[in-house]
Amino acid sequence: FTTYVKDSLLRCGFPRCPADYMASNPRWCQPLRTWKKYLGEWVATPTPDALLSALTFFDFRPVYGENVLAEDLRTYVIGILKDQKVFLGHLANMAIKNTPPIGFFKSFVVEKDGVHKNELNLKVKGVAPLVDIIRLFALERGIRETSTLERIAALRGAHTILQEFADEFEHAFEFIMLLRIHHQF
Repeated sequence: FTTYVKDSLLRCGFPRCPADYMASNPRWCQPLRTWKKYLGEWVATPTPDALLSALTFFDFRPVYGENVLAEDLRTYVIGILKDQKVFLGHLANMAIKNTPPIGFFKSFVVEKDGVHKNELNLKVKGVAPLVDIIRLFALERGIRETSTLERIAALRGAHTILQEFADEFEHAFEFIMLLRIHHQF
């Protein structure tokens, strides 16, 4: 199934994940105890690779099989993150390093070289900063939701910043995602 989904996404024009964070990768096809080990190690030792893995897999969702396994793992994640200010601080540092693409004169900052030279990377510079900060707020508060919009809804009454700016976060996220889909960026 995972190979079918991966191949279908490639045929639709989605690029292959350069880090191979794909469900078809055997490293990620593991039993619950191994996933708990992975997540526990990433939180205990927040190396750059561990942080990248954590950011990727904290948003997991069950697609097939025993949903109770995903619920068990989500409960485990919430438990190990409780009072983990050092780890959450590392996540916050990663979130603020990915700045929005606004230049000094409020113009867009585009890619300077590579295949996408002079283009705006909406995923990296538009969606990622929003997703990262909302994920951080949700993990701090023990929110179980994994989609950005569901996290915003859950955080509306649980987080000071989201009480004031939830609508703006939601609209910005939806607008950038619409642009990405419309232009297949």
